[in-house]
Amino acid sequence: MNLSSKTIWRLCVAWGALTCAPLSAQSTQSGVSISGEGGVTSNPYLADDDSTLVGVLRVDVRPWLHVETERNTFDLSAYVAGRVFSSNYDFEDSEGASISWRSKRSPRTSLYGSASVNSSSARSVFQSSRAIPGVTAPVSSVDPGTLVTEILPSIPIDDVTLLGLTGRSTSLDAGLGIDHQVDERSFIGSNVGYQRLWAGGNAIVGYDSIVGGARYARQLTAVTRIGTRLSARRTDYDAGGTGTTFLAEGTLEHSLAEYWTLNAAVGASTTKTSATTFYAATRSTGVSGLVELCHTRPVRNFCLTAERLQSPGAFGVTQIVQAASASFSERISSRSRVDVNARYAHSRPVTNDLVVLPSVRIASVEANLTRTIGDRLEGYAFGSLARSYGTDLSNTPSFSTGLGVRLRLGKNK
Repeated sequence: MNLSSKTIWRLCVAWGALTCAPLSAQSTQSGVSISGEGGVTSNPYLADDDSTLVGVLRVDVRPWLHVETERNTFDLSAYVAGRVFSSNYDFEDSEGASISWRSKRSPRTSLYGSASVNSSSARSVFQSSRAIPGVTAPVSSVDPGTLVTEILPSIPIDDVTLLGLTGRSTSLDAGLGIDHQVDERSFIGSNVGYQRLWAGGNAIVGYDSIVGGARYARQLTAVTRIGTRLSARRTDYDAGGTGTTFLAEGTLEHSLAEYWTLNAAVGASTTKTSATTFYAATRSTGVSGLVELCHTRPVRNFCLTAERLQSPGAFGVTQIVQAASASFSERISSRSRVDVNARYAHSRPVTNDLVVLPSVRIASVEANLTRTIGDRLEGYAFGSLARSYGTDLSNTPSFSTGLGVRLRLGKNK
């Protein structure tokens, strides 16, 4: 399936029309975040053996809109960013937009949906968190008795197989779902999602993927919920061939203490791929799961996450992905906040033909110190370090550091 940029735009407009139509706004908030930063970097794409530092300037603009009524919540955001280097690298640009919608159709039933499109002229090491709106807002506390029931259609893991590719990569994601409370203790939900990837200007890199899932959960106590979830995914690769994945997991959501929460899912997934010009047909079955432990307070956040799954990847091969992350945020004064994020990902194909597509291992750490200057202006300092291990990418570390300012404009009506 090939979609032009004009088709993508029409899909986004149509989605916006469908979600906006039933809204009679009771509360509307909108704004824009404008950031500019300068610094130095080396080997930003993990594709060079040269560790020479080069100067870099980056500008980022992110408008957003939030509409809320008695029954509906609607969010729209977009971004455009550009980065220019003093030497060695071409101008880099990235753009994107996302829409999300949730509607409470009855006291027990909710519908939700989302769609996003993202495009970049080059793939940096993971996605920077510096420009996310609200980075200096107080960390929201979480009601220990509130447990999420919806199933997210997208996989929240960066596709590390795309690092080092030349040319533009573009992804399109969309999903719809429903949650229903059967009785005081039982919940059911289901969703469908679609993903499309075009990458690197290469006709054999992308894929179309359709996923559907269902979930049942049972509230055991005020702070504990267990359940099960099932999903199926079919992926058609541009390189030829298909991959079909089935997943079954048991789930646990539990508040350990006043500020601690544990979310876990453990089960198995199996993937069957068809034969192509490059790979033989294969079947792979293994453990899948997610463990997330978080400590959340009004002025401090700390989360540890580990995940293993089978997911679509570049070059026509389903990947086994193992990922881990740690994040820490703390407001150290009324005007200052520190954020630290560390991530690791290991991606390898389900096929044993590693000569065609080797495994990819990436580790990164990023730290940000933000200082409020005024009601709408803040400054920040950042530093990051990343490295790949045992891959076709360069093993020379990627390093970045610099200073930036961010202006926030917004209004309520």
